[in-house]
Amino acid sequence: MRILRKSNDTPVLLGEIVFDRKGNRCCVQHRIPNGLRCVDKNNRIVRGALHEFGCYVEGQSPHNSLTPSKLQSFWED
Repeated sequence: MRILRKSNDTPVLLGEIVFDRKGNRCCVQHRIPNGLRCVDKNNRIVRGALHEFGCYVEGQSPHNSLTPSKLQSFWED
């Protein structure tokens, strides 16, 4: 599973710079379940969900929305 940037759909690799919600620069260190572990400029470890760093998993919607099939099953129940 590749992690892509929402802004331009390019892959995010280890060691690359991403920005958190506050605009702080972070260097990607590891991928954790449902998120990233990064190091900020003060060498502090920052953990967060992919969407907090402007990223998503390839093959999944870059928007955190429900798919039409999930909506349909919700309304039918």
